[in-house]
Amino acid sequence: MTNNELSRKVLTLLHERKKPAKFDEMAKVIGVDARTVYKNLFYLEEHHYIQLSTSYPSEAVYPLIHLVRIRDKGKKLVENPEKLEKAFPLSDTSRDQAPRIPPELTGMTYRQVFDRLAEETDASVMPKKEMEKWRRKIEDIKNHPLALKKI
Repeated sequence: MTNNELSRKVLTLLHERKKPAKFDEMAKVIGVDARTVYKNLFYLEEHHYIQLSTSYPSEAVYPLIHLVRIRDKGKKLVENPEKLEKAFPLSDTSRDQAPRIPPELTGMTYRQVFDRLAEETDASVMPKKEMEKWRRKIEDIKNHPLALKKI
């Protein structure tokens, strides 16, 4: 599914529902992996088509999306096919499938990234047993031959 097809699907789904949708349910209904839907929702929110209800737990890297609601601007877009085509042309076939790599990680090996993760795990406030479990997992991954590849 292209980015624009996904945006159209999200807006149409919300417009038809006439009430906020739970993020998890929305990703299942749309049939696209949650990561792709997640990124698309933030794009739509930045352009004021939808409103997200989020929280930012202390251990989270990214905010959690709980509910998604269509705004008036999004409703008007869905109700006007010409404006919808102009905003999200089906001729644009771009897809968002590549992972986003922060610039500071470019050129590092995966092993170096996991070393950073291990440091963050050690500095976390999680219970010792859980920390040890995560450290073992990180060490296992670091020893995989692909961990020597550069990002």
